[in-house]
Amino acid sequence: MGGLDNYRMLLHDQQFLTTLRVTAILTLIVVILPNVPGLLIALLLDKRGRFHNAMRSVFFTPMILGSVAVSVIRTVCSTRRSVRSTRCWARSSH
Repeated sequence: MGGLDNYRMLLHDQQFLTTLRVTAILTLIVVILPNVPGLLIALLLDKRGRFHNAMRSVFFTPMILGSVAVSVIRTVCSTRRSVRSTRCWARSSH
């Protein structure tokens, strides 16, 4: 026995078929289902319409907000008289 006979045995093994079914269900849940809302949002953002620009702003603003905040803080700190001064990061009590 060998070769294709092993595969024939697998097709009649109840434990293997149950494992295969559970794996297929988990694959659908983990891979397919999360991508459906993402695809729908992408299609929604790609359409031209009344609220097109507003929707893009709502979704893309959080992505750039962190970079803008870090850039502003770095610019403020680098324009101080002394870059080594900790007053830029925390106000001193004097």
